[in-house]
Amino acid sequence: MVPAILKRTVLLWAFVLAACTVQLAPAYDPALVQGLDQTNTQALTLFAELETGSPASDFPSYAPRYAALIGQFESLRQQAMARQIPPLAKRLSGLKLVGKLCKSETDPAACVNTSPASLAQILSTFRRMRDTHRSAGLQPDIVVLFRGNYDPAIAQALTVENALKR
Repeated sequence: MVPAILKRTVLLWAFVLAACTVQLAPAYDPALVQGLDQTNTQALTLFAELETGSPASDFPSYAPRYAALIGQFESLRQQAMARQIPPLAKRLSGLKLVGKLCKSETDPAACVNTSPASLAQILSTFRRMRDTHRSAGLQPDIVVLFRGNYDPAIAQALTVENALKR
């Protein structure tokens, strides 16, 4: 038979430990999520306008839109990079095993804060798309390829950022 004091002690520790939370991901940032949603809408609108193709001669009318998208996504990337990584996550991400699992030995915190890498992929896609449009124009199949690079990267960023809202 278990003494009553032992039962109460175990129960008390259960409540204490249940109240403790361990945070391994950056904090939810509603401004970042809102910015991602708005910029994603602008990007999808650009893709919709270009899905039938566009000659290089039309590039000057699209140049300000490319600049706006690149600037907005760069701002969002910097905002995501500036978030504080929780101390325990920072310590865990410094372990060599975690670095190998995440394939990010040079920046172990990238495993915890994945959105900056997704946004960097998006930026690379729009810069290549802008340069291709400027120099050779965009054929419909090329636009599909750029969209194919964009979609998984924005999906990952949106999924991760929305999942942080607990």
